[in-house]
Parts: sequence; C-alpha cells; structure tokens
Amino acid sequence: MTDSIHSKLDIIEHITQAFDQVSGFMYNLTSAQFMQGPADQWSVGQHLHHLVLSTLPINDLLLGNIEHLKVFGTPERASWNYKQLVKQYQTFLTQGAKAKKGFVPAKLTPHDKQEVIEAFVQAKEALILAIEQWDDDQLDNYCIPHPLLGKLSVREMLFFTIYHTRHHLRGIKRLLRNILN
Repeated sequence: MTDSIHSKLDIIEHITQAFDQVSGFMYNLTSAQFMQGPADQWSVGQHLHHLVLSTLPINDLLLGNIEHLKVFGTPERASWNYKQLVKQYQTFLTQGAKAKKGFVPAKLTPHDKQEVIEAFVQAKEALILAIEQWDDDQLDNYCIPHPLLGKLSVREMLFFTIYHTRHHLRGIKRLLRNILN
C-alpha cells in the first residue's frame, strides 16, 4: 500500500516493484506494440525512454558526493509524504504540465526495444545502489531540483520516482487499450 511508503527500505521495495512491473510489461510486448502511439503523442517505447531520461539525473546526483548536493540548499519545509507529493504532481499535470527539454524521449525504432528496456533496468539497479548508500535521515536533509515541482527533498524525489513510474505504466496500458479498441 502506497500510504505506508516512508523508510528507505519501503522506498527501495516500491521502486523495485514499480520498475519491475514496467520492465516485465515491456519485455512481453512485441516490437510493433513498443512502437504504438498516436501521431501527436509518445509511443509506448518513448514513455519508457522518458522514464530512463528522468531516472538518470537522480542516479547521478545520489551516487555522487553527498556534499555536492549542498549547492541546492536545504529543505525549507517538512518533507511531503507520498500522498502529498502525488497530489502536488497531479495538480501540475491537470494544469497542462509537460516534460521539460532533456526529458523528452527521442524517436525510436522497433530495434531500440531491447536497448531501452535494458537501459531502464540498469537505471533501476543504479538507483537502488544509490539509495542504499544514504542514511534514512539524510533523505530529508538534502534537496534535488525537480523541473516542475522545484526543490524536493531526496525522499520526495524518490516518492516522485515511484509515482512517476507507475503513472507512465498506467498511461502505456491505456494507450495500448485505446489502440486495440
């Protein structure tokens, strides 16, 4: 249950579950399904590529020297819990927020399927490794900039990563259902 996500171990468990659900789903798609998508929206594969693009910067920041995060300042408020973070993000989405430059996926071909899935799995493994290096208390003491939500505590950014991954899986499934109907 997402209400109980708080500790570092909870976060690792939920990130693992979310990423494994996405990669498992993607492995079972055909190359043609991987390419599915309306002309004016991202394809299934591009949703996955977007998840890779949005995870890599977090990995870089968390795997680096913790002291380097001081450049982003310290949290100016108490960390949001998972539900509060989701509510904030959903508010931006309802206002029409879109992925910022650098997080917009490239055009893909059917031959990119395996490579993008592998990049996603590697991003998950690096993220778990990074989280394991942090103490639970540190997750609330350092900030990371989010392109829409502003400065988030590391814990909040990890909550975002869980929700964002699940959000895109729901979008991928909806996209495929709409195409089949």
